[in-house]
Amino acid sequence: MIAEGRSLIGKGDAAGALDAFRTASHLAPKSAELHDEVGFLLAVLKRGAEARDHFQKAIALKGDYAPAHYHLGVSYCLESNYPICIPELQKAVQIDPKSFAYRSHKSIRSLLRTAPTWATPFRRWGGTRKPPKS
Repeated sequence: MIAEGRSLIGKGDAAGALDAFRTASHLAPKSAELHDEVGFLLAVLKRGAEARDHFQKAIALKGDYAPAHYHLGVSYCLESNYPICIPELQKAVQIDPKSFAYRSHKSIRSLLRTAPTWATPFRRWGGTRKPPKS
C-alpha cells in the first residue's frame, strides 16, 4: 500500500495516494511515519485540521520524529498560529540538527523576521544556530 501511495503521488493523484496511505495506516496504526505521510497529503489537499491530527498522532507514537514536528509547525504557520508554529519548528531542529532541510529552511527564517514582537527571543536564534534552551 505504501509503495502504491508513493507511486500515485508521483503520478499527481493525491486523492488516490491518500486512500492508499489510509488503508496502510489501518494495517499499521502504530507507524509514526505513515501518519506523517497521511498528514502531509491531507495538508496538500488543504485539509489542515485533519492533517494536524495525523501529525499529532505521529508525534504521540514517536515523540522524536522530526518530520512530524516540522510538518505540524508548517501547518500552524500557514494559519498564522505562530505561538504553536515556532516551537514545533524548533523541536524539529533540536531533534535533527544536522538536517539542512529543518535547520535552515527559508520558512523558519522568513517567519522569524515577520513574526510579532513576542517572537523576539527566537529572532536571535534565526534558525541557523542551536535554538535557545527552554
